[in-house]
Amino acid sequence: MHEYSIALSIMKRVMEECEFHGFKKVNALRLRVGEMTMLEPEQLKFALRSLAQDTIAEKMKILIEIVPLRVKCIEGHETPLKEMQPSLGSQMEIPCPVCGKPTKMSPLQECVIREMDAE
Repeated sequence: MHEYSIALSIMKRVMEECEFHGFKKVNALRLRVGEMTMLEPEQLKFALRSLAQDTIAEKMKILIEIVPLRVKCIEGHETPLKEMQPSLGSQMEIPCPVCGKPTKMSPLQECVIREMDAE
């Protein structure tokens, strides 16, 4: 379960920010997680809640936005992969649904703290 190690890094950053700004309570935490990180949102929330026990973040609300795998063409059009038609056979290039030009994957293999509500 790599969610725990990610949660540990997130909580460390949250506590550093709280200490730096003098916050006494964390109300909410909003995360943006790329689909290709393979993080399970409920396990990540569980790990965060476990780590937040007996801290100023103990009662924080955790919101996780999953960012889908996208494809982007050379013209700059981006489309979620889920919305594209399945490719034929072993076709390696997926044409852009807007202009038909070749596309590349934009996996967003990241987990980012988007917002923290604290006081």
